[in-house]
Formats: sequence, C-alpha cells, structure tokens
Amino acid sequence: MLLFMAEPRNIKPKEKEPEQNNFNDLQEEEVTTLDEPKESMLAVFKNSLVDIMKDPVSRNVTIAGMFNYAGGYACMYFMPVFFQHMYPLHKVEFASINALSLSCLGFISTLAGGLISDRFQSKNPKILAQVCAIGSLLAFPVSMICFMCTNNFWLSMACLSLKYLLGESWFPPCLTMLQNTFGK
Repeated sequence: MLLFMAEPRNIKPKEKEPEQNNFNDLQEEEVTTLDEPKESMLAVFKNSLVDIMKDPVSRNVTIAGMFNYAGGYACMYFMPVFFQHMYPLHKVEFASINALSLSCLGFISTLAGGLISDRFQSKNPKILAQVCAIGSLLAFPVSMICFMCTNNFWLSMACLSLKYLLGESWFPPCLTMLQNTFGK
C-alpha cells in the first residue's frame, strides 16, 4: 500500500472569497488543489522503490525479506513432494503436523520475536537485527536435518516443527525497524 502512495507536489491554497457573514467560528477549512496532473502508477511505484532503496535499513530489510520469502516458497513447493516420495505411508500425518506446526508454532515464534525485540530494544538497539539473524541461523541447520534425515519420519517432522518455531521470528523486528526508520 505504501509503495503506491506519493506526496502531493506544488500545493497551493485556494484564494479566499470575501466573507459574507460574521460567523467566524464556523469557517470552513481551506481546500488545496494540485497544479500537476496525477502521476502514473508506474511512476509512483518507481519513485517509491527509489525512496526505499536510498535508506540502508529499508534496503537491507527488503533484500533480506526477499531472500527469506524466496527460500520459504522454494521449501514449501519442494517439501510435499519430498515427504510424499520419502514417506508415502505418512501423507495424512505430514499434512496434519505441517499445518499445525506452521500455524501454531509459527504464531508462537512470531509473537516471541516481537516480544523479545520490544523488551530489549531500549537496552540494545541492535536487538531487532539480531533477533532476525539468530532465528534464521538457528532454523537453517534444523531444516537441513529435516530434509537430510531420510530414514525417520518423526525426526524429520520434529525438525520441521522446530524450524517453524525458530525461524518465523524475523517478521516483527523487520516491521519495527521499518517503522522506526520511516516513522520519524
């Protein structure tokens, strides 16, 4: 939503008409108009993207988020095929555990990441970036074990659940960093 918003340029107030009555308390607010025609959506998107990439915090958060989502989508498309091929007798268990783990443990992880960031942000300003990095780094070896362990379905599912618990804490600190950067 923010990408498509542009600040109005060259705003001029309308000229005041002479007052006809003495109701000073009930005057209407001045209306502003734009001198330029509206920018195209593509131009607004381009300007917003340039503004985002100028600031190092928003640039790094955007790039890290893109990599995180790319890895997450690759994993989500690969995972069902992998588990169906490796453990064909556990289709229902995989679907149930994956759905519960992703929703429940992902929610707990997101909530914990936000709470940890908010609690320690005043003591350590770098905690926002550290929560993102530590959570992702801890989730990486667990997800490797999940996919490299091909002889034990339950160990793979435990590692997958642990991956969700550790790795989903990145989102609230990222939003807080962006809000702190652009909320000034």
